Parts: sequence; C-alpha cells; structure tokens
Amino acid sequence: MLTSAFGMVRRAERGNQANSDGVSENTKHNIRGCMCRHVHEGSLPVRQVIHHYDGFWEFNCGVEDHPDLDDFVGLCADCNRERLAAFKMLVDLQPGQWAQRASENDNKWELFLLPPEDQGA
Repeated sequence: MLTSAFGMVRRAERGNQANSDGVSENTKHNIRGCMCRHVHEGSLPVRQVIHHYDGFWEFNCGVEDHPDLDDFVGLCADCNRERLAAFKMLVDLQPGQWAQRASENDNKWELFLLPPEDQGA
C-alpha cells in the first residue's frame, strides 16, 4: 500500500514543478513532499504521514491506495506552513518511518518502519 505511486511522485516533484493551487507558476516552490487530493481538497483528514528514506514527506488520508500520480498534489513547505503546523508532533519522524492514526480527532499516532526495499524508490 505505501509504495504504489510514491516513487513517481517524488521524482516528479523534485524539480520544484509544484501542482499548488493559488500560486503563480513563476514562483519557485519549496517542494518537500506531497499530499493526496482527498487531504488537499479537505474531503478527508490526514491519517498517514510518511517520511520517505530520501527525506520526502507524504500526507495522505489512509483510506485509498492512490495508485496514480494524479492522486497527489505537490506540497510546498512555504505555501502550507500553517497547515503543516498541526503535525508538529511528528517533526521527529525519521526518514524510513511512517505514522498512522485512527481518526482526525485521534492524537495518538502509531509509528511504523518502511520496508528496506523502499530505500531506492
């Protein structure tokens, strides 16, 4: 489940070609990760936070598998600073770890390790 489109997303977003709404195309984005469209559009809360081995962050709903690159939106750290502040308790999440919670109101996050084979993704 955690490896479906993530490698594609990281490669596509590393070039700072963000898919951020409301920001001029001429603005250089500080792409540090991605979020699924459900989270981006506010239809579902963040239930999974993944810190990939290469330092890339991913915020997703944990409901859908998201097999397509179109399921994700580039996450500019500067454009989303206020939104990301809600996840400051996960700032110590190390590369290769991911966290999951049961619901939006659950402040208890379970921590997991990504499979070692994801290191090269």
